[in-house]
Amino acid sequence: MRALVLYVLVAAVLLIPTTICAATWNYVYGGVDSPTKAGNDWTTSGNGTATWNLDVAGGGGGGGGGAKAIKLPWDDATPAKYKVYNKSLEANHTVFAYQLRFALVGGKGTAEVKPVFWRARWHDGRTRGIVRSDIGTGKDWADPDNPVPTAPTAFVPEPLAAWDANYHTYTVVMVDDAESNAGCYAYWDGQFAHYRQAALGSDVNDTNFGYIQAPPTGYLDAEFWLDYVAWGYEDTSDISSWGDPEVAGGLSTGVAATVLTDATANWTPGAFAGQRLAVGTPGMPTTGTNKFNEYVILTNDATTISIASGDMITDGVLINDTYRICRTTLGGLPTLDPDAAVPEPCSVLALGLGLLGVAGRLRRR
Repeated sequence: MRALVLYVLVAAVLLIPTTICAATWNYVYGGVDSPTKAGNDWTTSGNGTATWNLDVAGGGGGGGGGAKAIKLPWDDATPAKYKVYNKSLEANHTVFAYQLRFALVGGKGTAEVKPVFWRARWHDGRTRGIVRSDIGTGKDWADPDNPVPTAPTAFVPEPLAAWDANYHTYTVVMVDDAESNAGCYAYWDGQFAHYRQAALGSDVNDTNFGYIQAPPTGYLDAEFWLDYVAWGYEDTSDISSWGDPEVAGGLSTGVAATVLTDATANWTPGAFAGQRLAVGTPGMPTTGTNKFNEYVILTNDATTISIASGDMITDGVLINDTYRICRTTLGGLPTLDPDAAVPEPCSVLALGLGLLGVAGRLRRR
């Protein structure tokens, strides 16, 4: 009996360290089976259809990713039939990293925030996926939450990329607004897309995919293919393992048309050339001048950053504005198997504690 107790205790001790929420994907859904299956644990709404365990190639071109996907169709002849999957997110962490790989076949751009194909809300961070007709080429992917668009132009978002039927990967790293590097860092196919400032609203913790808002009347038939959606949590503000999107940040002490100064800095000259500068007044834009603006960095010295183009004065950048220097290319992320489900570490913690409880009961016997 002592040997059994020792065995169970050792098993519990070995399990407990895996519960630390560090740089790992805590959850993956890869389209292999139903999202509502036990272990996947999505709920569903809408009376449309979905088909899973389909070959990824059926949803458009583009390499990488997994072998299987889920398809959600839209038929304009039956507009009342659409499908949405929903899942709650854990709140008690400092960083939330979210990634999905998807393709849209058919459909069209609209001049409104619908349909929404994905949404993740964590603390006050946000991301949504839409296709717009009134920006860029006329059929462009956009995230209306990254960045917050400039008022008072009806909050028209900025484009992520021109639409095509290929698969694309979108990654958003959200840092709690209590941290010095707070905000959302968004990357399209691994390249910097936008930065969203922190502290813009109340905390919500959930995610959805499908046709979250039904397409408008006359929307063309479409198929939304999801190769995978994955996320991970971090319990410190260190985001180096999530692609290291922020190189540096702080408050501006001086602003000229093409030069931002931080007199408290001590940077290596030239270190930021080619990176992205996001700068603006924190808070929801109301006048059209306090949106976070983004610029390509030409060069830097110890305390100043020179941008390649644009005019920060015209754009309304001010002294004491918050700035972030964002990495152009997202760095390495934890290994991800798109077709394999990854259990949430908190369930492993429960198992470890449960084994300890069993050991205690055996000992008492």
